[in-house]
Amino acid sequence: MNEEIVINYVRYLKAARKSDNTIKEYKSIITKMIQYFKKNVDEISEKDIESYMEYLTIEKKLSKSTTYLTLMAIKSFLEYTGNKEVKIKLPRRSRKMPTYLNEQETHDLLDKAHSNPRNYALLCILAYTGMRVSEACKLMLEDIDLEDMVIRIHSGKGDKDRIVVLEEKTVVAINKWLEYRRKKKIISNYLFYSPKNRNKHLSPISVERIVKGYSREIGILKHVTPHVLRHTLATTLLKNGADIRFIQKLLGHSSISTTELYTQVDNTMLKEVYKRSKPKY
Repeated sequence: MNEEIVINYVRYLKAARKSDNTIKEYKSIITKMIQYFKKNVDEISEKDIESYMEYLTIEKKLSKSTTYLTLMAIKSFLEYTGNKEVKIKLPRRSRKMPTYLNEQETHDLLDKAHSNPRNYALLCILAYTGMRVSEACKLMLEDIDLEDMVIRIHSGKGDKDRIVVLEEKTVVAINKWLEYRRKKKIISNYLFYSPKNRNKHLSPISVERIVKGYSREIGILKHVTPHVLRHTLATTLLKNGADIRFIQKLLGHSSISTTELYTQVDNTMLKEVYKRSKPKY
């Protein structure tokens, strides 16, 4: 019975156009919860949830962000099953300051990839558009308009289409990658196809390996991921005077509160600059 409910719940999430990552995480969380209780889901009580969360926090030492995600998944699942007896109050979400690169580090990272047409085009897109790694991986050739210098992102997170702007360096990088493909007579509808199957797109895990590999080679000590490049664009735009509403639209944030996190980063920059240049009376 429980197994069937989980299968139907996953279908419900897919129908609701949740991202692949969200579906995977929610399914894993719910499956583990059911295995822990060893009872039918309609028998789960509020006290059960409280004891389970205590177990995860104390025994499994879950971080605050993982605890929040777990509660989100359980809340969603219980609402789906129609369980109105269990009331879940989500804690105030702790928000870490995002990791980002300075402009010199970003330049060095791109420069390191310059000799590889695919990787250079990929990193330019991530660094200059701020799109999510999953969005970059799924880019189709038809989504890219090099003449108008825009990329159309279809059904991104939250099922909202948007347009991101390309700058000259990225257009040149994409053209060089497309030229390389033409010379090699490579046919694929994806801009970045899987080396094993050209009918599939490059995987986000592969992109993470590429970014981490280059960052280690140039000696960046920070934990650099594709998402760090997204943070880097947002903080750089803000530092250079871009309006926060523009950044929100560019990144595809559904709420301005998500984008406002970068204003804290800008305040940190302000303090750093003041500390270096303050007068010594």
